[in-house]
Amino acid sequence: MISIEDRIKYYIGDTREPYTAPEFKQFGYDVPIEINLPAYRHEYKVIHPNTAYPIDVVRLGRHSSHPVLWFQCGDSPYTGANWPVMVKIRDTANESSKGILANLESPRHFGDTFKFADVPWEQKKPDWIWRGADTGRGVRLDFVKKFYENYDVGFSDYVQDSKDFPWLYTKELLKPKVSPEYLLTYKYLPVVDGNDKSSSLSWVMASNSVPIMPKPRYHSWFCEPWLEAGVHYVEVKRDFSDMLEKIEWCKSHDKECEEISENGKKFALQFMNPMQEEYIERQIVKYVNQTSGSTGAGV
Repeated sequence: MISIEDRIKYYIGDTREPYTAPEFKQFGYDVPIEINLPAYRHEYKVIHPNTAYPIDVVRLGRHSSHPVLWFQCGDSPYTGANWPVMVKIRDTANESSKGILANLESPRHFGDTFKFADVPWEQKKPDWIWRGADTGRGVRLDFVKKFYENYDVGFSDYVQDSKDFPWLYTKELLKPKVSPEYLLTYKYLPVVDGNDKSSSLSWVMASNSVPIMPKPRYHSWFCEPWLEAGVHYVEVKRDFSDMLEKIEWCKSHDKECEEISENGKKFALQFMNPMQEEYIERQIVKYVNQTSGSTGAGV
């Protein structure tokens, strides 16, 4: 178990004096926005349309003693001025990535945790499967192209990258959509990052299956630095070049994999206590209030 104190320190990160407020240029995604909380309740459909971000901004705003908070909503890391901007992820591959980690886009990243019907380990197929959308700026494309011909791996839908590079996303890379419940009939489930962290990470970790994944690149509310290879997941190289080797290891180490699955479930359970999560969020917003104050009228 991760202590509450350690979680709070981790979420706050390295934000420290001297503070310089970012330049507020425009509304939108993947840019820092100074949000006037009372006004946002009426303007959220314009500022953050068709997403779950307003749910989280409003929830966090209820803990604030100031009318203004800074957020960067979207999949890109915040790399701007040293200021307590609340973000969904920090990118370990980007030295400039910073910000206060908040539980943003929570229905997508946590709403499905422990939601899907699962089956016991011994009833699962000793094999692997993957479905996902065409996000990831080529990461998922490379993964699918490696395995789609000989394994049950493919895109379930074309929604993003295929629009910019249609000649790369051919019909044969698409495979029939399947439900999460169907995926959970398999013992080994790859977790492949999209534009940032995979939204499947929490529910795969919470399942009776074993996550197969590289060391987490993106840090989020899920406390990825505490995830241990061989304890909570089976680690593969970032390009999945050793995927088949690791699958064979899993098949020959069934008991160890079952234990890894159990450890993953225990890890995921840490985030399922509503009172604890609210307390942590209150402490983070309190820190943001103390360090930032209000720099203007915002939205």
